[in-house]
Amino acid sequence: MCSVIHFLWSKKVPPVEIHCDLVTVYVGHVMAVNNVHNWCREFESGQVNVKDEQRSGQPSTSADPVKDFDSAVQTDV
Repeated sequence: MCSVIHFLWSKKVPPVEIHCDLVTVYVGHVMAVNNVHNWCREFESGQVNVKDEQRSGQPSTSADPVKDFDSAVQTDV
């Protein structure tokens, strides 16, 4: 989706129209319009990488959430 945003932004399409196009194509699986605005701002400031960059901190998902849950329950007993 970020590649599509970058393409349309480079054609001077406003962020609201970009979001409408995304909703039309990716029905039900679209980022919020404020995120489209954020990406357009990033492109305006010179950002050209459309992939998410590595972030520090704890990962949001576990490789095996069921095992992790069972371990947590056993530890708390």
